[in-house]
Amino acid sequence: MRFDFRYLDKKKTKAVLPTVFSILHSNMSVIAPTGNSYAEDERIFLENVAPALEKAPRQIVLFYDGEILFGYFQYYVNGELFMMEEIQLKREYWHCGAFGEFYRWLLPLLPDGIARVEAFAHKKNENSRSILRHLGLRPIDENENHIHFRGEFSALCDHYVKNA
Repeated sequence: MRFDFRYLDKKKTKAVLPTVFSILHSNMSVIAPTGNSYAEDERIFLENVAPALEKAPRQIVLFYDGEILFGYFQYYVNGELFMMEEIQLKREYWHCGAFGEFYRWLLPLLPDGIARVEAFAHKKNENSRSILRHLGLRPIDENENHIHFRGEFSALCDHYVKNA
């Protein structure tokens, strides 16, 4: 496998988001199905994500294996906060080293001055919760469906530097 990470060209958002949604749906339909049809879930996703991506700080990085789009990471930076909004990989790419390679690619590209990192994980997604804990993030709050995690950005960086 040869991984390549590329920022989404926001001019191509409408063309790429259906593939991004299919990756998300393939995972979340198993973890936390909504009960909606695929088309309804896709409509809701597109109505919410496309406008959010119009904001300059919000980014999506696409994960490629050659020309195969196999995952994505959505995030934003706001001052001292690095908010990890969504990371999804096709199931066949789980546990193949893409996650670590991605962070080693991304972290040097982020602006200086970030102090903390936050993320949300679905309560039914034990894999995501486990990864966030492994990265040094701890639960700080929760609602009906999600747990809010927070950690030190320096710890996230240290984790990927020492595991390089």
